[in-house]
Amino acid sequence: MPAISEYFKTVGEWDDGVHRFRVITPDHADWLTGLAELYRELRTASRVPIGDLGLTGLEGFDVEDLQAALVATQVPTRHSGSPKVKHMAVERSDIGELVLALIGELKYGYNYGYRSVRDRELVKLPGRGIDQIGVLELDLTNGERAYVLSLGEAKVSIDKNSPPAVVDGSKDCLRVQHRGHLTESAESIQKVLGAARHTADRDTARQLFAAGMLWRQGSDKVTLRSTSMLVRDRNHQPTDFGSFRASPSDYDPGTSTSRSWSSTPATSRSSSMSSSPSHARKQHEPSV
Repeated sequence: MPAISEYFKTVGEWDDGVHRFRVITPDHADWLTGLAELYRELRTASRVPIGDLGLTGLEGFDVEDLQAALVATQVPTRHSGSPKVKHMAVERSDIGELVLALIGELKYGYNYGYRSVRDRELVKLPGRGIDQIGVLELDLTNGERAYVLSLGEAKVSIDKNSPPAVVDGSKDCLRVQHRGHLTESAESIQKVLGAARHTADRDTARQLFAAGMLWRQGSDKVTLRSTSMLVRDRNHQPTDFGSFRASPSDYDPGTSTSRSWSSTPATSRSSSMSSSPSHARKQHEPSV
């Protein structure tokens, strides 16, 4: 089994001003098996590791029994879901979010706190809100800190049309969600602070709280990136980008500053994607 960092490779890239477009494909025959294993790990993870609970078998079960029960009860089965979401296999949606986070972490260095795949309460329903919120902390040369927030949305589609409806056509398509990050800053800030509140890792929580508060204050020490990802079968076409590439001005950032930073990523710190208010800098990275 390859290292997770070897699962994907970039096979196409285009830039149009602040807009970035990437085509990323699996790069190993066992990539899906590896993702499935990671998915099971996330869905059965416990805030207190079950190996530290002191279970000896005297209770009538041991750690292996508990692990098996978690797999049986916490990992969605194929086609699981309420009648209202029969059209969507929950595990397919989850895998899309997992790919989004892996690429954000491995290729761009983002840190993630709250993970919907791992942390949501309901097994048979997809998570709500922004799919992935990541943060990157930067140490500036003047001794101050700055942050990059990333708000990421992922859609999985086997629709043969190009672009598929999940890009431009459905009521909750990537276009609607991406533009919402640009215009609904108060709601997005609420979600960032909420993600920070549910983050178990102390350093990542601090970074998310700091970035969220700076965004709320309209500081220029936070850059906001909004990222949309379409997970597609092998029949990818350039037109799959839809309006993102055909009309990038639809996604132009709002008011932004021209300040440039001299910075280096802080050791062992990272981030992701987002959108912003009046003074925060915005960047956009649609990808397929």
